[in-house]
Amino acid sequence: DKLKLAQEHQALYFISGHTHEWRLEKQQGVILINPGSPTLPKKKPKHDTVVLLDDTTLHLVDIHSKDILATIPAL
Repeated sequence: DKLKLAQEHQALYFISGHTHEWRLEKQQGVILINPGSPTLPKKKPKHDTVVLLDDTTLHLVDIHSKDILATIPAL
């Protein structure tokens, strides 16, 4: 379990990939990130996505429409 692994290592962020299914959420003090895929998304509705980090916020962004699909404050 990703959350358990992050907690065991006292991580603030857990970044993963490979599934092509985007995820951006905070659980029990850990931010779980999967940027999805900019070319082969699997999660429905399908969006070609990346995660962008600025000084204070993480944004899950559709690279074509530029829509922000999810936002979470950085730790």
